[in-house]
Amino acid sequence: KYIVASDYDGTLIQDGVVSTDTVNAIKKFQKQGNLFGVVTGRDYVYGYKVFKKYKQFPFDFIITHNGASACDSEGNTYFAAAVDGKQPWGKSTLAEELIKRCFELSAISSGIAFEKTRLNFHKDLPEGGEYEDRVYSPLSTLNGVEDFVLANVFCKDTDHATKVTEVLKKEFGSVLNPLQNGRCIDISAAGVDKAWGIKKLAEKLGVLTENIWTAGDNYNDIPMLKEFHGCGMLSGVDVLPEIAEYMCDSVADVIDIVLKYPDI
Repeated sequence: KYIVASDYDGTLIQDGVVSTDTVNAIKKFQKQGNLFGVVTGRDYVYGYKVFKKYKQFPFDFIITHNGASACDSEGNTYFAAAVDGKQPWGKSTLAEELIKRCFELSAISSGIAFEKTRLNFHKDLPEGGEYEDRVYSPLSTLNGVEDFVLANVFCKDTDHATKVTEVLKKEFGSVLNPLQNGRCIDISAAGVDKAWGIKKLAEKLGVLTENIWTAGDNYNDIPMLKEFHGCGMLSGVDVLPEIAEYMCDSVADVIDIVLKYPDI
């Protein structure tokens, strides 16, 4: 039994769609007794629930929160690695100081995600409100945040996100793991990333490490591309050819390689 764990944005979905070739390849892969799923920086709300609602592709599992949580095709949780957001930090708590620092670094919006829910915050809406069909909470809500699974930050561009990521690593790296994903920064517990989540799921499903294949296009995909058979997208960040075992155009190409391996 093989697992293919694919990043979503920029990897599985390209130019706004999951191609027919990729959907057919996934179905063929699953029909042979293998498992396909997405591993994403998105949380349960913007990940699993969206994938389930729009049925863009068939999946056996979804690893969300940049590896910190996973569920099956029906949304049943396999695991969720929480961060103690209420622990003392600076003048208040970790959750409050993290989001406050993100806005000080000129982040546009931020969020705190729990196992199956989330809170959104916007620097221009400190008292909460609606903007572009998204509801934002007052910053005072952070006073009550306890355990959370992931925080994320949306920056004005990728260069800015790179700089903010480095600052967050220096200031919060003892307990958190900030990883850049384009203009977004995903922040999970220290030691938790996409590779960690895939390994945790594989243990629960009884799948051998050597039978795990991954596909990704961005910086937060690097840990899983290094840890397992890694396939980088040709449209991805420049460092991928130095890291990935194969470079591909699409997830359909990845599955083709897996089904032919090791005879390619």
